[in-house]
Amino acid sequence: KFKSLLIFVAIGILTIGIGWFFYPILRNGNSPRNFSEFSDFIVVEKHKNLNCTIPDVSIVVPTFNEEKRLPYMMDATLIYFQNWALKYNRSYEIILVDDGSSDNTFDIASRYLNAHSDHFRIVKLLRNFGKAAAVRVGVDVANGNKILMVDADGATDINDFNKLYEHIDKDSERNEAIAIGSRSHLAGKSIATRSFFRTILMKGFHLLVTIFCTSKIADTQCGFKLFTSKAAKTLFSNLHLYGWAFDIELIYIAEKLNISMFEVQVNWKEIEGSKLIR
Repeated sequence: KFKSLLIFVAIGILTIGIGWFFYPILRNGNSPRNFSEFSDFIVVEKHKNLNCTIPDVSIVVPTFNEEKRLPYMMDATLIYFQNWALKYNRSYEIILVDDGSSDNTFDIASRYLNAHSDHFRIVKLLRNFGKAAAVRVGVDVANGNKILMVDADGATDINDFNKLYEHIDKDSERNEAIAIGSRSHLAGKSIATRSFFRTILMKGFHLLVTIFCTSKIADTQCGFKLFTSKAAKTLFSNLHLYGWAFDIELIYIAEKLNISMFEVQVNWKEIEGSKLIR
């Protein structure tokens, strides 16, 4: 009886996992596919005196109701890239995409714009489309030779950026490539602090990803990925998922298009207030 119960529970978890995995495809079937479609919903794109030269990197920050966590992340990011630009004689721009926030996220971002107008841009969407949609809009307006996608919670140490950059930059002939931040080396530590149920869900999720999408990338979900501009624009223009599972589809498309991928270990910590949006 116990064995039968375990099988029943396993089938139930697998069924829920499959539904959870594929539901965003059905729900987002009519979502906008390119920037011209999203532009109907853009309230404002603000920038001041942005240097007209092409930056080496565009940092795209998707945000949704991040008034509490955004200042810490932005302060750390601005300090890092100011030093990075001086040290390596590089240039950068930060593009914050407000995905229909209902709190003071946009007002906080506007303060950073006023203080750092040469390197800062804001795009605000009228309603919440989902994280991938926000990144998609940021990628469309990005001018950089490379595009970094980074979460607004500051969970990934921004000081690890150059690890990703070096993997792509060392081969100037590589027009399409992705460096993927990975927390897989922290898996043992995180499992030790998780409940049994959450551990089962995590294992089930990774099993689904391995079966249906990819077995080459250990951590598909880390919100710290660096793309060459061509790779980013190619991948996001072919994206169907605009909810939480879009990273998996990005990697799946990259494999199908033979885009080079590098998984790079990064430092990461749990930030209070993490939420699953769309």
